[in-house]
Amino acid sequence: MSDLSPLRAGEPGHVGDYRVLGRIGQGGQGTVYLAESPAGDRVAIKVLHPHQAMDQDAERRFLREVATARRVATFSTARVIEVGTANHQPYIVSEYVEGVSLEQRVRGRGPLTGDELVRLALGTAGALAAIHQAGVVHRDFKPSNVLLGPDGPRVIDFGVARALDSVTVTGSGGGVAGTPMYMAPEQIAGEQVGPPADVFAWAVTMVFAATGRRAFGGTSVPAVLQAVLTAEPDLTELPGALRPLLGRCLAKDPQARPTAAEIMLQLVGHDAAPPPGVAAGVSPATNGAASPASPAGPTVGPPQTGRHRRVRPRATVPVLSALFALAVMAGVWLWNSPGGHPVDSAGPAATPAASRRATASSSAVAAVAGKLDKVGVALDIGGRGDMWFNDSAVQGLERAKRELGAREIKELAAKAGETEEQKAQRLRGLAKSGYDPIIAIGYAYSEAVKAVATEFPGTTFAIVDSEEAKGGNISNLVFADQEGGYLAGVAAALKSKNGHVGFVGAVNDEGPIERAAAGFVAGARSVKPDIKIDVKYVTRSPDFGGFNDPDQGETVAAGLFRAQADVLFQAAGDSNLGVMRAAEAAGGHVIGADGDEAHTADGAMRDVVLTSIIKRIDMVVFDYLEDFATGSTKPGRIVYGLQAHGFAYTTTGDQIGDITARLDEVEQKIANGRIDVPKQ
Repeated sequence: MSDLSPLRAGEPGHVGDYRVLGRIGQGGQGTVYLAESPAGDRVAIKVLHPHQAMDQDAERRFLREVATARRVATFSTARVIEVGTANHQPYIVSEYVEGVSLEQRVRGRGPLTGDELVRLALGTAGALAAIHQAGVVHRDFKPSNVLLGPDGPRVIDFGVARALDSVTVTGSGGGVAGTPMYMAPEQIAGEQVGPPADVFAWAVTMVFAATGRRAFGGTSVPAVLQAVLTAEPDLTELPGALRPLLGRCLAKDPQARPTAAEIMLQLVGHDAAPPPGVAAGVSPATNGAASPASPAGPTVGPPQTGRHRRVRPRATVPVLSALFALAVMAGVWLWNSPGGHPVDSAGPAATPAASRRATASSSAVAAVAGKLDKVGVALDIGGRGDMWFNDSAVQGLERAKRELGAREIKELAAKAGETEEQKAQRLRGLAKSGYDPIIAIGYAYSEAVKAVATEFPGTTFAIVDSEEAKGGNISNLVFADQEGGYLAGVAAALKSKNGHVGFVGAVNDEGPIERAAAGFVAGARSVKPDIKIDVKYVTRSPDFGGFNDPDQGETVAAGLFRAQADVLFQAAGDSNLGVMRAAEAAGGHVIGADGDEAHTADGAMRDVVLTSIIKRIDMVVFDYLEDFATGSTKPGRIVYGLQAHGFAYTTTGDQIGDITARLDEVEQKIANGRIDVPKQ
């Protein structure tokens, strides 16, 4: 949740007594804003979509249902602070958690392993235990509702789905609240939904966290729902000790599933049966209803005859505290082998399938160990959690720790609105403290690197994605942008239905962007020689505002869509947001650049992103550190193209499955020199 978008026209400057600072994201239920309370505290506010507007009776039911969530103890949950309505449009104020969602983490960096997976499982199981203790059922537990905060996982949005159901579902029909991939069989069947449904969703989420895939396969929503109802989950890739527990949690019969408290006991190595004096579970003793009292509104259909849920006594909050203490003390023992050695220890960070690279051998690690004693890294604005260059760089740093024996890595992040001197001071501080090498992430550090490298000629510097800073102790780690553009052109031509595609660049700077444009044109014409191609720029040099002008980006892109282009390759920095807005309005599509734009886009705009051509900052950072450790770094331009695995395409959203074989073929031909990509 660290990314913040500016407010659009018509979005609220205030919600209740809270001043809105910016938009965090948008989902199926509503839009989430970062806001400031009258006391100056930062909070997250979910404003439900306008179609959720309610009459007075529905408004009272909604507020009563969500108010129940305020009783949830703060065990790995984001505390609900306030609920209200403005112009009959509901909103929910909760604790602000700085961090990315589990969905973003796995999609961007691959599955969790080792202690990281242990902490996730324990924290989220504890959150469900606290939620159920308060008489609440989440009903929409999924990876996007788990935030990975600095102090561990936090579960959000509990109670919202139930509250919406209480005012939108009638006794004669209606929808079933939940996300199909994570719904329990009884939820799909339209029965009353209780804590066992949350346990089922938790298990599906843990399968995704540990493997990067779903527990139940299917190429469509009906197919997935059918698999949940009739098929067995695929647990083959799970760590051995986790497999039987998740198998029980995924039982078709909710009676056969453990409670959240029992899951915690199992995770810390105890039998599922509670110790003497501890209640067996934390579920409300109300036949699985969503709250201790009768529901305020109609339920989601009657339960099927013959299927009953066992009644379990509640645990008290002190019991939950004891369980958490036990979890903290014993969690590190999870999945240890009988000999005391960890099983399934963390492996190399995940990389896109099209550009995997072999890991270093143990002998190579031994050869370089100790030569990376102090590595300094100047991250771009926002630091970790940006789902962009910074996060990719961190993957390379983590890999260097594992494979190259890097001992100390100091990360410092830039802040918005900094002066060149402030950037230089960051680098200067690292150099004075003996960090060597020092790596700067992003073009914005160009002037600072050039200045500080001159002051410290004995320190080795590198800057990623910039050729501007030059010096005898500076390595410029840059990309063959024309090759990424060529790949985008091939994808655009293959997916275009109108035979008309376009390129939107930030500025015609005769540098990386124009190289990308040249590659795009060549790639598209290699597929369809007669395809129509438009190349436009948000601004013209020397006006470099095109990197951060979404409104002008939207204007330029809208003109291309009106001219019947249906796929655009966007290489316009933050102006890409406007290009995506234009694509959404026109029913067109875009191909992203540099990072996975389907991850960073809001709501429905993710659907307009066919693929993104990402720069492998992780690969570049790791390779540079490997060169430094072996004494083979050199100053000047070091260019990463497809042969050096400098680019990869993404498959987020499953929109290019029909062309991936062709893209892989093109990648190989460029890497092998069989395709010569023009630079202009």
